[in-house]
Amino acid sequence: MTGPHTQLVTCLVGWGDVHNARAVLSDPRSAGLAIYGFVKPQADSLPLPIGEYLGKRIDDFQGNDRNLATFVRFFNGLPFDTVK
Repeated sequence: MTGPHTQLVTCLVGWGDVHNARAVLSDPRSAGLAIYGFVKPQADSLPLPIGEYLGKRIDDFQGNDRNLATFVRFFNGLPFDTVK
């Protein structure tokens, strides 16, 4: 069912290097999207601590971690080039 509060939701994590979360979230056409992510449960699928994602540039990560580093900045209102 759709109604006045219907929102398009898209997944940006879970496909490793196939999705580029930074490119999607930087695109003005994505402004109305609700964003979420998931990964297939595996031995290395748990996210790193937030401090690790903020401690390096987004491009220093690979696969899902690159997208998660993007999410950490996006959901906290930080510029994508933030490194703490």
